[in-house]
Amino acid sequence: MDDTSDTTWAIAPPDLRPRPDSEVGWWFLQGRVALPDGTSLHLMVAFFQVHSEDGDDQADMLLLHVLPTRPGARPFVVSRMTPGVSRLHEIVARRIARHVLPGPIARFLARRHAVLMSDRARHDGVVTLEDHAEVGPEGLDIRWRDFALADAPDGSLTLMMPGDADGTPLTLALCPERPWMEDHGARLDPRNRPDYAYLCCPRLSASGHLGDQPVHGTLWMDRQWGGFENWFFQRKRRGFSLVGWHWAGLSLDSGHDFLAWRRMVVGDSSERDCYVVRFDDRGVGTTRGQLEPTPAPRWISPRSGIGYPLAHRLVLPELAGEIEIMPVIEDQEIPVFGAPSIWEGAVTARGHLDGQAVAGHGRLELYGHGYAAGVGDYLRQHLRRRRAG
Repeated sequence: MDDTSDTTWAIAPPDLRPRPDSEVGWWFLQGRVALPDGTSLHLMVAFFQVHSEDGDDQADMLLLHVLPTRPGARPFVVSRMTPGVSRLHEIVARRIARHVLPGPIARFLARRHAVLMSDRARHDGVVTLEDHAEVGPEGLDIRWRDFALADAPDGSLTLMMPGDADGTPLTLALCPERPWMEDHGARLDPRNRPDYAYLCCPRLSASGHLGDQPVHGTLWMDRQWGGFENWFFQRKRRGFSLVGWHWAGLSLDSGHDFLAWRRMVVGDSSERDCYVVRFDDRGVGTTRGQLEPTPAPRWISPRSGIGYPLAHRLVLPELAGEIEIMPVIEDQEIPVFGAPSIWEGAVTARGHLDGQAVAGHGRLELYGHGYAAGVGDYLRQHLRRRRAG
């Protein structure tokens, strides 16, 4: 074992309330719950709030992904937003464009880009709702139609969401089993500071009901907020470069949890920056490691035409570890407004740590692969989308 665990990373309970002074922030949960018939649900929920620079304009976005383990079952996917997402996206696009183009041209292209994104979102099934999420005045209390996420004074949380395409309510009580990690950009990725914050609890016990069926399991929760710059794009000498990432959250039967994040700058194949956080009974801390795709062929989405490297390997030299990460099923792509679709899927994990075999499950997120690094990439994706209809 390495000696990077540090109790100063850990806090309890965290401050999960909304941050209207940040440009973007989100609450993210993923995990697995078991049903009485022996099957289970892999689930993911991400609720986003986006604010204008003056904090007066707010937009909401919700992503849901539920994958049953029944043979032949397909994911249930929801992607919805309020109209303000489109308006604020245009403002950010204009901010980027004006650094490399004259003002009138930048404004025209930003507006044109917003129209194209809206058309694409409608085609891909992103739903626009006029009503905003209701946010309580104290702590964390978010409610938006059939979705709710709230905290309690004892540190527990309540999650409510549709559990299937029929709208069967899934209601879960969540209790942290480990302290929360807290970072404000100084340790995980200094390039994001000071406008960056990350809270994470990798294990929350989950119990509740899917309709009238009892369910139980374990979920992972992240809370992040900050600015768009450095997180989604980074400033260069001439203009900006778009940033993507590979993110993995893994929970193993050995009692270890691993958070791994690898930066991907569009057009720069040499970018390999990666950080790994280890959670265990000793505490929370970073450990040297690399999250890397394996040489397996990319999966090509039949809808977006985007190619994703689904098979990954987490290499942990200080722990004598190597974990193979494989998708539960290949097609777990989710349409998102304002960006190419993302692959956000349930995965299995299998490998070894310190000479001991380990196995587990988790989530893999691949963001930014739909950005075209050149004309060739753009044309290939365009032709694939055309063939998909």
